[in-house]
Amino acid sequence: MGEPTEQDCYIIEHALMVAYRLSSAPIAENGMDRDREIVDLTDDAVIAPILEAYRHWAAYALCDLEPPHRQYARYIGAVRAGRVEAVALVYAPPGFTSLLPSGSADGVRAILSGARGLPPNPLLIARRPDLPAVEARYHVDKKWTMLRMVVAAHGLKPAPTVASSVDVRPLAPADLPALQALYAVWPETVFTPFMFSCGVYYGAFVDGCLAAVAGTHALSARHGIAVIGNVFTRPEYRGRGLGTTVTGAVARALMERGARDVVLNVREDNAPASAAYSRLGFTVHEPFWEGNTTLRQEAT
Repeated sequence: MGEPTEQDCYIIEHALMVAYRLSSAPIAENGMDRDREIVDLTDDAVIAPILEAYRHWAAYALCDLEPPHRQYARYIGAVRAGRVEAVALVYAPPGFTSLLPSGSADGVRAILSGARGLPPNPLLIARRPDLPAVEARYHVDKKWTMLRMVVAAHGLKPAPTVASSVDVRPLAPADLPALQALYAVWPETVFTPFMFSCGVYYGAFVDGCLAAVAGTHALSARHGIAVIGNVFTRPEYRGRGLGTTVTGAVARALMERGARDVVLNVREDNAPASAAYSRLGFTVHEPFWEGNTTLRQEAT
C-alpha cells in the first residue's frame, strides 16, 4: 500500500472531521501557524485513519495503539479546519523514548514548532521532508540514514537453508541473559527486557552459543501490521545466512499472528543486510533518518 489516493483522503478527512470534534482537547497554541491547532488525540478512532493513510511509514504508531504499548504512547495531532493533517507519536516505555511524526509536512512542522511537553532527548525518527522542521525544534546530536523495508504476507519468501547443526528456535525467558550478552556486542542497539517480553524473538544457536537473533518491535493484529527489529549476528558467524533465517522466522510468526504487512529498518550503508532482506521478499518503501536529539526550547 502506497500513499493515499485523493478518494482515500476525502473519506479519511470526513471521518476525522466528525471524530475530532468529539474527542480531542487543545494542549498548545501554535504561534507560527494560526490556522492549525495542536491537540492531544486520545480516541483511537481519530488517530488510526490518518496513520493508516501512511501505513508503511506509520507502522510503529499503529502498533503502539495496542496494549501494552498504548499506555506509553502519546499522540499529538495538527488539526486544520477540523481535519487531522499529521500525528506525532511520543513513545516512552521504561528506558527508552522516541518521537515519530507522520502525515503532511505542514502538519508535522506545526506540531514540532507548537507542541508543548515534547521529550527533551528522544530518538527522533523522521522522513526526509520533515528534517528541517525537526532541526528547528531539536539539536541533532547524531543522525544516520535508514531504509524502511516492507513485505506483504503473499510476498514473503522462504529463508535459505542453514547447516543442520544450527538450532533455530523461538527464544524463551530463560534465554534473556544470552540475548543481553549478544546485544552487548552491538552498542548501537536499542533493546530492553520490556521489548523481549512483548515480542517474538528467534535465535540461531551454534554449538550452544547464541550466534544470531531477530526480534519484534511491535505488532498490531487489529491493523494487520508488525515491525521487526534488533536483528544482529555475531561477527564471527556472519556469511552463513543465520541473520536471514531468523528474520524470516520472525516474519512468518508475525504473519501467523495476524500481520498482513511486516516492516523493518536497515541502515542505508548496510548493503549485505539489505540484500538479505530482499531475498526474503522485502522491498524498500522509502529512506529516512534516525537521530539522537536535544530539545532546543519549550514552546511558548
